[in-house]
Amino acid sequence: MEGKLVLPPGLADKLPDVSSNFEDFGESVYEPETIGKRENREGKLFVKGEAKSDPELYEEFIRQVPVSDRGLTVMHMHLPHQVWKYDTRGYEYNDSPLEQLSRSTNTWMVNSNGIATAQYRMYAQTGFADRLLGQMIRKLRSSGLWDEAIVIVVADHGISFEGRGVPQRQADERAMGEVANPPLFIKYAGQEKGRVSFAPSQTLDIVPTIARAVGVKKMYEADGVPLQGPVPEREVTITDPEGELISVPLSEMILQRNAAIARADERLGTGPFYTLGPAPQLLGRRVPPVPSGVSDAGLDEPDLGKAYDPGIDLIPMFITGTWNGTVPLAPARAPVFAIAVNGVVRATTRPFEFDGAVRFGALVSPKSLKQGKNQIGIYRLNGQRLIPFGANH
Repeated sequence: MEGKLVLPPGLADKLPDVSSNFEDFGESVYEPETIGKRENREGKLFVKGEAKSDPELYEEFIRQVPVSDRGLTVMHMHLPHQVWKYDTRGYEYNDSPLEQLSRSTNTWMVNSNGIATAQYRMYAQTGFADRLLGQMIRKLRSSGLWDEAIVIVVADHGISFEGRGVPQRQADERAMGEVANPPLFIKYAGQEKGRVSFAPSQTLDIVPTIARAVGVKKMYEADGVPLQGPVPEREVTITDPEGELISVPLSEMILQRNAAIARADERLGTGPFYTLGPAPQLLGRRVPPVPSGVSDAGLDEPDLGKAYDPGIDLIPMFITGTWNGTVPLAPARAPVFAIAVNGVVRATTRPFEFDGAVRFGALVSPKSLKQGKNQIGIYRLNGQRLIPFGANH
């Protein structure tokens, strides 16, 4: 969809419609065209095949980036897009009934504690996307392309974790600080030092920016502007599913973005991966085994982690289950749960209502799991004490 917006008309008109799905993308074959006196070289198109996972396809693409001082390489990752299922290294972890907590791209079906569970998973998958970006940079450096290359990293949209009736991804004036504020990184040829620009850039500016950087003299009439020059004052604008434009002033988008960051920090903290949660001070604390017969909380997969075979099994690191208690209306007043792996607390979370039950979920570090049998215990914080109330007995 973004290609139809930013590419020259002659190329954009040939792209398939992917506004709703990517079915059969790349199936059409076009003959090489002649522009001026030089025939375009036919490039390679990597399309996901059934035999390869997404991580394998991404890493293969990076390995095969051509070593040439003339060329355009475009890598479109759907990370950290849902489905959230990869850890920070790109290894897939176990499924759960908490797979989808929103009405597709519309509103969330859970309160802020449930949203925090989803947001944590998105962060982990973002870590994998960042890892792939690092691999791409190392590839460009090792092949001698980095210094003279123009490298652009951009996302097509963001995602709102606000809740309270605000859509997850659809255009909405209340969600512009998260949905309409995707990152844009540009490294120009020969650039050695970075800087932060507060110019109100848009996706439409990318092609004019590349054109000016490579010295294109006669540019087709574009809707965007080159970001090397003056950027006009303009509102932040995106399109809703019905094709209507939603716009807010840049100042409003910034206020919403800052509020979203503060909201995430309050829910999950600001620590590194696999330390996020409402009570990071509990991590690393040793706890006794959950006594046999204690089952106030139950795991969605009772045998999770009991016979783990690394490299063969999905990583049993998404610990989810149900609790037979009740949660208060105020999410911040819900009890803190601690999840222990092999006698050590590895994650904290709060319960929430979903699909007719009180549920909980959190990620633990894959490094906390060992081959063979892993003991998973669920504890409830009561003052300074951790009360055992569920396990994978």
